[in-house]
Amino acid sequence: MDQHWVAAWGVAPSLKEALPAEYAKDITLRYILKMGIGGKGLRLHFSNLFNEEETVITRATVQLQGQEGPVYPVLFGGKSQGVLPAQGEGESDPIEMNILPGMDVAVSLYFGEMTHLASGVSSSGPLCIGSFAKGDRCDEKEFALTWAKDNGWFCFLDRADVLADADAHALVAFGDSITAQSWPDWLALRLIDEKNEKLSVVRRGISGSRVLRQYSHLQHKHYGPSGASRFEREVCVPGVDRVIVLHGVNDVIHPDGVHPCRPWSDLPTAEELIEGLRAYIRLAHAHGLKIYLATITPIQGWRTETSMRTEICQQVNQWIRENKEADGVADFAAAVWNPENHLALLPACDSGDHLHPSVEGAKRMAHSIPGEYLK
Repeated sequence: MDQHWVAAWGVAPSLKEALPAEYAKDITLRYILKMGIGGKGLRLHFSNLFNEEETVITRATVQLQGQEGPVYPVLFGGKSQGVLPAQGEGESDPIEMNILPGMDVAVSLYFGEMTHLASGVSSSGPLCIGSFAKGDRCDEKEFALTWAKDNGWFCFLDRADVLADADAHALVAFGDSITAQSWPDWLALRLIDEKNEKLSVVRRGISGSRVLRQYSHLQHKHYGPSGASRFEREVCVPGVDRVIVLHGVNDVIHPDGVHPCRPWSDLPTAEELIEGLRAYIRLAHAHGLKIYLATITPIQGWRTETSMRTEICQQVNQWIRENKEADGVADFAAAVWNPENHLALLPACDSGDHLHPSVEGAKRMAHSIPGEYLK
């Protein structure tokens, strides 16, 4: 059977949150990637888009996590050292290795020289496993707690492609912090449980991300570029044929007229936000992709929630449910709302802040997606 490259794992390229200490040297970053699909080769993609400095990957390796087998060197144009240009991207040479669906691949990146850890994104969930260690640990089978620590930031590595059979394809989960959290992981695990070994899930979620606007100041700049400017770049990955979009709540809850960086003028009307979602539909269809819109989950009780904000969300959700422009609807709001009050999260689905779903809520969202969207 013919084979092609398919994105099997991914996070959204973004700017890492500004911290007093932003540089590191003599450090190994390790990420454990769950492979939803199998194939005969692996290829790594790196983003340095949000870094004004060149980044040098001194060396890198991949290996099957928790299994006997070789440690595969990662090469860049035949060389062990990879150079990511400032505000640019890079890709490894193909790595010949046999990958089965459900396998965990450990990717280790060693940075020997002073490196600005600027390009990165925070993601969480049962499949978001990262750590860092002092020194070159690329060849280590395990990271010991005595010299390593878990890390929720995914720096530079933003996608892994598998050389898969022709009938394998990818689904992109696109959105904000709720997508940077765990529902895409639970969807990937659902596919594994259902023996759906031909569809991978690529997460493209950035905490704080908005559809229509973005922040230019240091305090919130890590919320990333606007969805309108990043959608096409993040969704058009190898092997993709569909996207699920959960986006828009931050456009509504961020503007407060108090913080100088959150003026009331940033608050969109329902019509403006709907037009932003329509732009996603047009872009997806222009690239031959199916697009499924997810309803905005309840916000009642969130610290900036008001009846006006809730009304905007409800108007947008009504349009999402009734629209005939997208290829389908994932009613995430209905999956997690309180049956006695649809404006609020069910307590079991509430992480505690009345905005972000709990693990139970994320599971319900993932399992609410119609099976026909995943074929």
